[in-house]
Amino acid sequence: RERVADELLKLLALPDPVPTLALMDEGRIWRAVLPEADSDSVARVAKLVANEQAMGVEADAVRRLVAFLPEQADVARGIAYKLKLSNLIRKRIVKVRGAGSDMLTRHPRAAAHALGIEGARDLWLINGDSAALGQAMADLTGWTVPRLPIGGGAIVARGIAKGPEVARLLQLVETQWVAEGFPDAARVEAIADAVVAGEKG
Repeated sequence: RERVADELLKLLALPDPVPTLALMDEGRIWRAVLPEADSDSVARVAKLVANEQAMGVEADAVRRLVAFLPEQADVARGIAYKLKLSNLIRKRIVKVRGAGSDMLTRHPRAAAHALGIEGARDLWLINGDSAALGQAMADLTGWTVPRLPIGGGAIVARGIAKGPEVARLLQLVETQWVAEGFPDAARVEAIADAVVAGEKG
C-alpha cells in the first residue's frame, strides 16, 4: 500500500499527470490498485491542473491527490488510512473533503478561518470557478488568519455565568465577526454586547 501511495504521489507531481491518469483509467488499472477512484477522479485533477496553471501556482502532489480522491469525506479518509499516508497528509485530505458544500459560497478569507490558508487554497483551486478564482487567490495571498480579539471572559463580564453558555455565545460572536470580514476589537465588543443583550432580552 505504501508503494501505491508513493508511486501515485510521484505521478501526481508531474507537470501534467492528466494524460497518464486518463490512460490508466482507460486500462482499468485503478480498479486493481485504487478501486475507490470514481468516474470523475481524472476530471477533477484536470480541472485542478488547469487552475494551477492559470494562477501560476506550483504543482502540489498532495493537493492533486485530494482532487483525485472521491468527494465523500469518509471515503477519502478511508483511502488515506488504507494507503498509510502520513498524519499531515491525512489531515489535509479530511480538511478539504470534509468542508461543507457551502464553503465555496463564503468569502475566501472566511473559508481560511475555518480551514486554514492552505486548506482554503486547496478548496478553491480544486473546486473554484475560474471566473472567481483569481480574486480568491488574491484575497488569500499574504493574508494571515486573525484570532478573535476577545475570549470567554468578555462574555462573563457581561453577566453570563461561567459554563457552556459562555462558549456558545462566544461562538455566536465569532460567527458574526467572520461574517463581517474580521472587524477590529471595538466592533467585536459591540457584537458581544448585542449577542448577550439578545440572550437576556
